[in-house]
This record gives sequence, C-alpha cells and structure tokens, in this order.
Amino acid sequence: MKLPFHIFLLSTLLTIVAINVKGKQIMVVDTAKPHTIDVKFFIPQLSRDRMIKIALPSSYYSARAMRYPVIYMHDGQHVFKATNGDHEGWAVDSLINSYPARKQAIVVAIYNNSQFRFSEYDPYDTNYGKGEGKAYIQFIANVLKPYIDAHYRTKSSAENTVIAGSSMGGLISMYAASRFNDIFGCACVLSPAYFMGPDIYNEIENSAINPKTKIFQACGDDEGNEADHVVRLDSLLRKKGSSFKNVPMPLIVKGGRHDERQWRKTFEAFYKWFTH
Repeated sequence: MKLPFHIFLLSTLLTIVAINVKGKQIMVVDTAKPHTIDVKFFIPQLSRDRMIKIALPSSYYSARAMRYPVIYMHDGQHVFKATNGDHEGWAVDSLINSYPARKQAIVVAIYNNSQFRFSEYDPYDTNYGKGEGKAYIQFIANVLKPYIDAHYRTKSSAENTVIAGSSMGGLISMYAASRFNDIFGCACVLSPAYFMGPDIYNEIENSAINPKTKIFQACGDDEGNEADHVVRLDSLLRKKGSSFKNVPMPLIVKGGRHDERQWRKTFEAFYKWFTH
C-alpha cells in the first residue's frame, strides 16, 4: 500500500533536512514553533492526494502539559479565511484562540478537491454519481487521525474527536457520526445536504447510534426545505435514544442562507456548546 507523503510548508524557515521513513524521503522544514502546518497526504483508499492544514491553538507551546480535542473539518479552504471570492471564511482559528487554553482545540482542515467533492462527501450511490464517502471517512479515521495523534498532543478519545462540515460536508459528517461513532464522538452538522444522499435517513434508523454521541445540527430558515430535513433527522435521533444534552434541538437561524457567512456564525454557536 502506498504510504502517505507529507510535505511541510511552513513560515519562518530555519533549516531544511531530509529524512527517510520506510524508504520514502520526506523533506522536513525546521521552524520557530509554527501554529499552522500544511501537510500533503496521499489517500490510499482513493489513490489521490490531498492538502491538509493543521492549526495549533495559541496556547500549544506555552501549555506543554496540556492535551487538546481535535476538530476534523471538510472544505478546508474555507475554514480559516475568505478564498475564491467567498463573502468570508469561518475564521475558526481566531475563534478558538479567543477562548482560554483549557477550552481550545486543534483544528485539522481537509481541503476539498472540486473534481471529487460531491463523490467524496456522499457515502451513497445516487443519481448524482458513485459515492466515495465511506472511503473518504476511512482515510480520516485510519490514516489521518493516527498521524495527528502520533505527532501532536491530542485527546484521542471519541468524545474529544469532532468531525464538522457544511452542506455536503454536513452530510458526510452525519454519516461519520452514525457509522464511526467509536472514533468520532461529536459531529457539527451545518446545513446538511441530506437531499443529495437521502439514504442517510435509513442509515440513522438502522444504525446502532451511541447515545453518548454528540450531534449539533444547524441551518438557516432561508434555505428552501433545509429546516424540514434537519428536523426530520433530529426526530430519528430522538427515536434512537439521543438526549437533549448530547443532541440539542436543531438551531434554525432566522434569515440564514446557504453560505459561509451563516456557517461561520453557527460554528461559533457549536463551539460554545461543545466547550461549555
């Protein structure tokens, strides 16, 4: 099996060294304690590469005895700042750094590939194409997460491992929370595109949902039938025994649209709930 190939692209360069890991040469850039690290990964389940941006909290180097929860986020290009003409990015790093050290987290932003975004974020074969979501989540669970836990001071338990996304990223996050809840104990599901993968409803009905799994759903009331879809999914979770403590009522934002601006605000609400 082809091994992940990592290239660290960091600022404030000091030295560059080459090391060999199982026959592969890896270029490692020595830096002055970077808080953001870009890593290029190979996805063996899908035979393609992907850029990952890791954001360490502001307290990471000063609170050396502290370990942190980890949030794995889809559509990584939009997680930190505006790109490609969007109204605004989510500014997740600034949000997390506004909290005290004991409430901070590591963020792992997984960039999308526009060519494969819909297939990677859909776990089901539909009229829209073949779903590759299961393989994509297996990459995060079996390749990316072990790497992050091995290289950074993480809290690796399920309750401290979050998967988060919006639209199609919300769909695949809900899937991960239902099928991989021994790994992802919390999901942030914003404006999920359940209509793109309607089998998610059967997935929830037929899966053994861990009642301890935390799921936060949110959407705007100006997104067509989105609120109806979110409420339907929430009702299925109630039937499976999910409590209001672990699965709060869906947050429906008045005037909220299907865009980055709304998701920035609803992620802020999620993070406040997650860290309370």
